[in-house]
Amino acid sequence: MYVTSGTGAKTRVHYVAPPSELLDAQIEDFLAYCNSTTDNPLIQSAIAHIWFVQIHPYGDGNGRIARNITNYILSKGLGLDSRYFSLSCYKQ
Repeated sequence: MYVTSGTGAKTRVHYVAPPSELLDAQIEDFLAYCNSTTDNPLIQSAIAHIWFVQIHPYGDGNGRIARNITNYILSKGLGLDSRYFSLSCYKQ
């Protein structure tokens, strides 16, 4: 899986995902981390987001799924049934 922009001779490769034969093991490691870590929920959600996007298991929608995973981890970590976070709008 390649993340690219442009077309033809102007195609630029931004990222090359790991080979598909490693996908099952990487997803298992990812899920094990998500289900067993005792990290602060903010740290856990950031690590999970980056990790999932780096695995890049789908042809499309990896970023949306990663944001939903982040939302789930933050909600679970804060003891909420449902909560939607907008980290891009977050101000300290």
